Parts: sequence; structure tokens; C-alpha cells
Amino acid sequence: MAPGLLTRLAVCAAAAAAAAADAGAERCSGVAGGEECGAVAEAALAEAGSLAHVGLLQHAHSVEVTGARSGVSERSALARAVVPLPEKVAWFHVPKAGSSFALTLLDLPQLCGESAGALGWAVSTLAVESMCTGIWTPPWCGGTDMLWNQCAEQGFFGLLPDLGRSVMGFFRQPEQRLLSDYNYLCPEGSQVENCDNKLAFFQEHQACATKMLTSTESVNGHCMNIPEPTAAQVALAEKYVAQSFAFIGITEEWDLSMCLFNAKFGTPCNTRQFLNEGHGNSTGTTNTWYDTDDLDGFVDKYDDVLYDHARQIFSKELVEFGVTAESCASEIATCGVSTAARRSQGMTGSQN
Repeated sequence: MAPGLLTRLAVCAAAAAAAAADAGAERCSGVAGGEECGAVAEAALAEAGSLAHVGLLQHAHSVEVTGARSGVSERSALARAVVPLPEKVAWFHVPKAGSSFALTLLDLPQLCGESAGALGWAVSTLAVESMCTGIWTPPWCGGTDMLWNQCAEQGFFGLLPDLGRSVMGFFRQPEQRLLSDYNYLCPEGSQVENCDNKLAFFQEHQACATKMLTSTESVNGHCMNIPEPTAAQVALAEKYVAQSFAFIGITEEWDLSMCLFNAKFGTPCNTRQFLNEGHGNSTGTTNTWYDTDDLDGFVDKYDDVLYDHARQIFSKELVEFGVTAESCASEIATCGVSTAARRSQGMTGSQN
């Protein structure tokens, strides 16, 4: 048992002993005679020791059972209680921020019933709607054969206030996301608009998270069809980050994000959460941190605001739910995920 936990248990035991001793003193004050009073005090101390011992055993048993049931470290017994999953989850999928989060959602029986685990990440929106009734899909592409990960890029059509705290998704460092988007959409010979003009490309594709959260129109073409947001829209998007998200992950912290998801909602570790599955960019690389010199000084001033806020929430919840690098490594080990199949340091340049 960890020394910190032993210290806290000792404090609890001491408090119990003190309370029992006080009770004995009160009883003693009403008793005549020193010998009789001494006997009362001795009985009170024995009672205190017994209570403290029982308390220690009960807490130790709770820790042991919790650890055995969840396969995670002792931190489970001390962290915040798990949160119920929303009845309907709305996936917020910013292009190039992590499409394989779809696998985590599709593997949950609470969302997909008997179909949990049967669907791959490249699944149609129609199939998701029919097999996973716990997943919300945007009206623009609902009931179609469009891939669900593409449908989830369309935004919320001004419906976020009606969805409550049901949104789940990842935020990626905005400039890295832009560079990843450029490399994905603009391989040699690409006919995508402005591939021959990086600055124009970045200007069109910036603020993608902000646009998706605030636009009342479909956000398509990796966000290039929506004009730059206003200051009021950025403020609204930041409000939605604080009020509408049931879960926020950080692409650069993929492993920790998955461990946080499991700790927060009490879901078991799943090998597919940590696999680099179904991805590949135009360069064929899978673990890339892009050189920001290619930006030539360009900064996504809109999504930078949201990303900073998202990271604050993410860091706060890591503490609240007791997730650390060490506890996460232990959890991943229980999943049996091979190093070769995993994301390197939780970060890949090929995120969709």
C-alpha cells in the first residue's frame, strides 16, 4: 500500500480513537471513584483501537477490491467517483485531430448495445444510426451512406444548446493540425484549392474547431467553406467548450486521454483505444511532429484560444480522476497492446 495512503488511514484511525476517547471521558465524568473511572477510560481506549482497526481493514479491502475489479492502480479508491455516460453522445471530430476515437465510442455497449465492438472506424452514418442508438448524428448527413467520421466533421448546425453536456472529442494544437491537414490534402499532384499557396490554405482552413462549434451551416471541405469567425463567435465557442463537453481529449496526449476517459466513465481498457488503426497520411509517416517553420509565422489565433481552454480542463480532470503517466502505463499494460501497434508517445502525424 502506498505511503501516502497509509498516512491518510493513520490520520483517520487517530480521529476515530480521539472520538472514542472523548466519549469515554464524558462517561467517566459522571462516575464516582477513581478505579471505576479508570476502568471506563480503559474500555474507551480499547473501543477506539477496535474501531480504528476495523476502519483500516474496511478501507484496505475497498482498495483491494477496486483494484482487482478495474485492473488499475490504487488511485481509483481515492479519485473522484465515475460519471455516467450521456444517454446520447455527440462526437466532435475536428479534421486531423483523431478519427480513431470513433472506436472507443463504437465499442461501448451503453451506446451500441449488442453491436458494440462489431463496427470499424470506417462505418457509414446510416449504420451508426441503426446500430448505435446512443450516438447523435448531425441532421445534414443523417440517414446517408457518408462515413460517420466525415459526418462528425460537419459541425452542430446551431443545435449545441439543445444537446446538453453530451459532446465528446479531441482538440489538437492548432498549428500542428493545420500542417497535418495540408500534408493530408495536398500531396503531389493534388487539385485541392490553394495547395500551391500555403498561406491562403492556412487562412481558409484555420479556426476549424471554432467554426464547427458555432456555425449554423454544414462545415465541410475541412472547414474551408465557412468564413473566419468573429470575436463573438470565438467567445461563444469557448463557452461551449466549458459547458457542452462531457469529455475532452488532447491529441498530443492520446494515451492519457484514453486513460482519462476510462477513469471518468468507469469503462474498461480496450486495446483499440491505443492502436494506430486506420490511419496514414500522404507521406506515409505515422509519427510526426511537423516543423512549424513551414507556417512562415502563421498562427491560428481563433482555435488557439479554444485549445488553451481545452488543455486546462483536461489537466484539471487528470487530477480529479487520479490519472497519471504511471497509472496509465499500468492500464495499457493490462490491455496487452504491443509497442509496434501503438501510437508513439500518444502522438501521430497521421490523425484524421
